[in-house]
Amino acid sequence: MAIRNSGWTISAVNSNGWPCQLTCIRQVDVTTLPDGSEQVRQLSLQIRDTRGVVLRPKSTGVYVNDFEAVTYWSVDVHAP
Repeated sequence: MAIRNSGWTISAVNSNGWPCQLTCIRQVDVTTLPDGSEQVRQLSLQIRDTRGVVLRPKSTGVYVNDFEAVTYWSVDVHAP
């Protein structure tokens, strides 16, 4: 059993019309099975804005900062 972290950025536009980059951080648990293959289980996925605030996923490609009432939209193919 091992924990792996990965991160990437996606392009988005906020509800004020400004383009920005959002950061995606995924943490998975990887278990090596007896046949040598790996079983991967996602533990967490966070989407953060440019200041590091964690956003709430509303749907695929749509994220919300509930404290500031800002919505972000992304059509990036890597958007979760």
